[in-house]
Amino acid sequence: MLILKAALSLLVLVAGTAKLSGAKMLADQFTEFGLPRWAMFAVGALEVAAGVGLHIAPLAFAASTGLIFLLSGAVAQHLRVKHPLSQAAPAAVVVLLAVAHSALTWPL
Repeated sequence: MLILKAALSLLVLVAGTAKLSGAKMLADQFTEFGLPRWAMFAVGALEVAAGVGLHIAPLAFAASTGLIFLLSGAVAQHLRVKHPLSQAAPAAVVVLLAVAHSALTWPL
């Protein structure tokens, strides 16, 4: 569980920080998706918040569940613009990790 949480957190914190810093490659991708520039910063902020939330027990389930929805949208955008599967794969991996984390932190 600790390794899963650390890997998931690291991935989304790095990706979120890159979006918040305005990385050109990511800005170009959001433009290609037809999304406004502010959406990149919003997604980055959500990713960073989730990356931190994974480490706060009462928020962990909500953080990983939010990542499932957020990154499923990323996979859908990649497929919509007909990117090769290799470009959608990182987001798909994060979705799978988030599903596993959600299952392990289910609050019942």
